[in-house]
Amino acid sequence: MNTKTPFLLILALILAFPFNGNSAGDDGVVINGIRWATRNVGETPKTFAEKPESDGGYFQWNKGTTDLTENWIGNGASTWEKQNDPCPDGWRVPTMEELEALANAHNKWHTIHGVRGKFFGTGHHRIFLPAGGYRDSSGELYDYGVGGYYWSSTLNYGARNLYFYDSGTFTGTNTKSDAFPIRCVAK
Repeated sequence: MNTKTPFLLILALILAFPFNGNSAGDDGVVINGIRWATRNVGETPKTFAEKPESDGGYFQWNKGTTDLTENWIGNGASTWEKQNDPCPDGWRVPTMEELEALANAHNKWHTIHGVRGKFFGTGHHRIFLPAGGYRDSSGELYDYGVGGYYWSSTLNYGARNLYFYDSGTFTGTNTKSDAFPIRCVAK
């Protein structure tokens, strides 16, 4: 047996059975000096969604689960608390400044496997954020395929967020009781 055979066998297995999103397993991509995960947080906290174009879970601000609560006020916190962070180990909810840096990166509306959203960054240093809309506290889904909404850990006269449509990318505030996807940054 050739000494390269075990290496080639392992490489073939890795390529044949790619990571399925059940653990961290995301090296991320650096955009404007910040390492971004390539996938949203999954429907199960502390995991990533299976594919970059998957919406993942919808989380109310400062809530570590996808269970929705009417009139959620974020536990009265002034920032996203560590014990409620749904990001996998080694990752965290981004600050508003980090989302602003992402918003200032080159971005372009695109469709991947029938999912509309935006690429942020350029070349090998880009990520796709699906336009998964948002859910209100009753679970009703709005703007799916039309707008993307992503939480920051920052609070300032409301919960700060990034949102985008095909016509532009913006930052703003929103009620804590709405549920948005989360795209993590490295700790």
